[in-house]
Amino acid sequence: MQSTHPDAPSSFDFIHDPTLLMKIFHSAWFTPVNPPNPPAPFGKGGDRGGCPLGKGGTSSQQLRDCINAEIYNRIRACIHLIDDKFRASPDVARYFLDILRDSEAGRLLRWMHELEILDKYIPEFGAIKNLVRHEMYHQYTVDEHTLVAIENLDKSTLSTMSNGMARRHRSYGQFMEMLRAIQKPELLRLAILLHDIGVNTKGPGGHEDKSLRAAKAVLERSGILDEADAE
Repeated sequence: MQSTHPDAPSSFDFIHDPTLLMKIFHSAWFTPVNPPNPPAPFGKGGDRGGCPLGKGGTSSQQLRDCINAEIYNRIRACIHLIDDKFRASPDVARYFLDILRDSEAGRLLRWMHELEILDKYIPEFGAIKNLVRHEMYHQYTVDEHTLVAIENLDKSTLSTMSNGMARRHRSYGQFMEMLRAIQKPELLRLAILLHDIGVNTKGPGGHEDKSLRAAKAVLERSGILDEADAE
């Protein structure tokens, strides 16, 4: 069985400080344990003494390798701690912005969605989970459509696409230049995350208007933009 990383929060830690439910997804959370040994895949393999994570940050896959089934269950058991106070916490907003800055933010958000952390922090996003739209713009459910769009900006996705796209489309180079010129990519990812969250709500206007109202509610409640401006 894969061992639990010594830096991993206990259930008591989550209860004492619920913000850890967000902070744990930050790539610099864990400290190294036997770095030369690669971690076993998530939920598989033998005891290899932990994962090679350091304070300088790491990949989302390495972070996932550090959180085995035991920690997964701890997180799921403490989801009820994500309440209005948690959603309005400036500390949580800062941790969330750091996640959006990660070069693999799409993968981290998908994992948070699987664990329902994202859905509880932004209930409006939880409301579009598995929502099917019968229209030409959505080949996936609305939540999947959003996560795929963010994952398309992940470093791993872009590096996979780069060679083939560069040969087939001249505009790819221009797109990459524009992407690299963005000073705060976390705000682009945030905009993508919120762009369809009003699809399943009632009220006047099309889904664009409803999503705009829902996004404003999220931003006002969480204070995420205030934290972004402060930095």
